[in-house]
Amino acid sequence: MNPALMNEYLESCEFRKTVERSGVLDLRNLKWIYPTTLLPLGSMIRLAGKNLEYHPPEKKDVKDYIDHMVQMKPIAYSPGRTYIPIALLPRNSIHANEVVNPIFIFHSNGENYGGEGAFKYFIWELVNNIYEHSEFSESMVMAQRYEKKGFAEIAFLDNGITINGSLKRAGKGLDDDFEAISKAMEGLSAKKDQGRGYGLWSTTRLCIEGLGGNMLIVSGAGAVYYGEARQLRKKYKLSQEYLRLDGTLISIRIPYPAKKVEVNEYVS
Repeated sequence: MNPALMNEYLESCEFRKTVERSGVLDLRNLKWIYPTTLLPLGSMIRLAGKNLEYHPPEKKDVKDYIDHMVQMKPIAYSPGRTYIPIALLPRNSIHANEVVNPIFIFHSNGENYGGEGAFKYFIWELVNNIYEHSEFSESMVMAQRYEKKGFAEIAFLDNGITINGSLKRAGKGLDDDFEAISKAMEGLSAKKDQGRGYGLWSTTRLCIEGLGGNMLIVSGAGAVYYGEARQLRKKYKLSQEYLRLDGTLISIRIPYPAKKVEVNEYVS
């Protein structure tokens, strides 16, 4: 049985497979959608009416939600909002604050997400990883808080060279993409002058062990899921073409509200 985050990604793959076979993105029967499903479809939906035939969900509230989330407009603050629409990270990291700072504002600087230090740390680590290693031409982020369900989901997506591609450029690549993801999450760095990487390794520890959440990373032809204080780990070899991802998706679910944690306990 797959964890929820993996099922969400697989749902997006099924839609992508249909597009590849028919040229049609058909969401008419969709009753609900999470960030991990929507984010990989965001660019496709933006092409609706141009290079792609698109049938939106018949359920009006789902259609309206998707329409709003994929507008790709600058993030504007609105009190009480439970979501962050899909936002494009600027190509130049100098301007990353334009997207990252609104994330902090929307989430009250991490007040209910492990505290300001923890929240800002793992968001910036994930963003910096994208800029330092992915070589992306497009990268997106979105988030949604589900107060009644008791969790928040945050997802990052880039169309870069994948985790294994980054490791290969540093002379540290592996034969399988899912093993490369595992090693990166355990501390293998693509930096030539550093033995242990602190990006994915520290973020994984903080989110899983500290905040009690779970994490899915999909990159190339592999995926790795961590949950339950890192005691549960599942690896996936994405052999079919429609399952693989040309880039990297990182999705995190953390409890809401989450207990406050001390960052130094998980990054030292």
